[in-house]
Amino acid sequence: MKKHLLFLFILAATFCATAQSNYQSQIILEDFREARSTPNVENWPKDANGNMDCALIRVSIESIHPDELSKITFNFDQNTPAYPPKVVSEAGVSMVYIFVTPSDEPTFIEAVLGDYGKSNRVTIPKLGERKCYNVRLRNNKRLSISFSTEPTNAIARIETGEKTTTPGTIANVLTGRHYVTLSLNGKTLLNDTINVTESSTHFTYDLRTKKNVKFSSTPSGTNIYIDGELIGSTPVSKELAYGSYQVEARKSINETDIRTININEYSETDVHLSPMQKKTLIISATYKNSSVKAPLYIDDELYSKKEAAEYRVSLPINKKFHMEMLHGGYKKRRTVKVKKDMSPELIFKITDKKEFVWPWQRVYDVRPFGIYVGYVSKEWSVSSGDTDYNGVPLWEAMGYDSEGNILNGIQAGFQMQPCFSWGGGIYTGAFLEFYYSSKKASDNPNHTAYNSIFDRYSELSLYIPAHLYYRLPFAEKVALSLHGGLGFDCGIYNRFHCSEDKNKEPYENFYGKESFPSRLNVSAEVGVGLRIKAIQINAQISKGLTNNGYIINSNGDKLEAVQNKLRIGLTYLISGDY
Repeated sequence: MKKHLLFLFILAATFCATAQSNYQSQIILEDFREARSTPNVENWPKDANGNMDCALIRVSIESIHPDELSKITFNFDQNTPAYPPKVVSEAGVSMVYIFVTPSDEPTFIEAVLGDYGKSNRVTIPKLGERKCYNVRLRNNKRLSISFSTEPTNAIARIETGEKTTTPGTIANVLTGRHYVTLSLNGKTLLNDTINVTESSTHFTYDLRTKKNVKFSSTPSGTNIYIDGELIGSTPVSKELAYGSYQVEARKSINETDIRTININEYSETDVHLSPMQKKTLIISATYKNSSVKAPLYIDDELYSKKEAAEYRVSLPINKKFHMEMLHGGYKKRRTVKVKKDMSPELIFKITDKKEFVWPWQRVYDVRPFGIYVGYVSKEWSVSSGDTDYNGVPLWEAMGYDSEGNILNGIQAGFQMQPCFSWGGGIYTGAFLEFYYSSKKASDNPNHTAYNSIFDRYSELSLYIPAHLYYRLPFAEKVALSLHGGLGFDCGIYNRFHCSEDKNKEPYENFYGKESFPSRLNVSAEVGVGLRIKAIQINAQISKGLTNNGYIINSNGDKLEAVQNKLRIGLTYLISGDY
């Protein structure tokens, strides 16, 4: 009988020992030892009776989130009452301070933490008054963690050396804090600290290059959504990875502005949106009274790559749009002003007859800038009472033959003719004019002043037009234009000189003197242009408005003169997107 009892005792002891050896707590207390120095603590607490200074047990934490430290409780035997644990931070490391009653008797300590359960018990031989003891509380639980990145195929490595290629998993990782390095193509892109818990085992990273984009709107204070997610109210900034996004500015259900933006190295960093009240239109087309599928163009841009029999389009109220639908080589074009109370149905009745199209409705290749060169001539017209003398006063005064008294020259410069969508605009520019003429002496014996001295005349002047302009397009690259207004001439330099006597000093810059023209002149002008592709033929006449000089006739009368001009030339027009 004794042998049987002894066998059962040994068997039970063996089973208990085996079970104890196989059991391992999730949290473990270890490395209990007396500290070499005592921390500086203000108002060191006394025991419950107020007789002795307490002993301090300092618990360092490993692989447990700091948020959970306040939830840890510590158990001692009944002979060692303790103050409530206090969480502190030393050199950035979270610790728990426990002040307990000193004792020369052995005791134990164990920790309890929610789902982690109880730790093992650590025996304490004794606790001295105002002594400090260190012990470590370690989380022993291991989990599998996973990583995903954009783009994929990055390397995620934790501080223990384990790594995976994203998307991927690393198994058997201790819960708690870990350091992660993410690299792609051998280049480190990100270093991060993660905390592994039961509820936090998957980690996602966006490794794409990012750009900070600022969003504004009219009016401000409008909600901005990116791919359906609200990021704030304008003005607002958001760091976006390179890629395509749908951005919506939403003031109300009916006041939105939606567009697609592409973020890349060259994209703008400022995006302005204008949420406006919109109306949904149902746009369709018919051909010979039958509904047909037809492409829709709005302001000369294709609305959808897929042809449909009906389009639902939301457009801002109180704005005009040029719309066009095509079928069988024929088209119908309309200018539509969206109104709140208008019918939502728009039907384009396409016929096989060529419809009338206003000039401003035609598609036109805009070329508002040009380089001009051409012929220019001018003369001075002098009046005396009811008699007009057409000629050049300066030649008459100088005693030369009055036949052919028109100055011929060359004009070249830069031309601008920007035009609005309805055809109107302005015409201006800056042109240099160079005149050169020669005259023979008059046979009139009364003309003796300089007729044998100076026989050559040259002049350089600046011309600037300020005209209203109207363009009448006949085709995409063919148009007739009309313009008229004021012209301003400014003489820069002029002179007479003698061709026979090279040593004779020339007569220079005589603007404003008797029998000579003034430096400044203002004219009323009208012109026409015919544009064919990039070449425009120009013609223009000018009638002087201001006094451009004077002469004294034989009666001593002062006769005022006006300057008239004619110009014909070619302009090479340069395309401009505006």
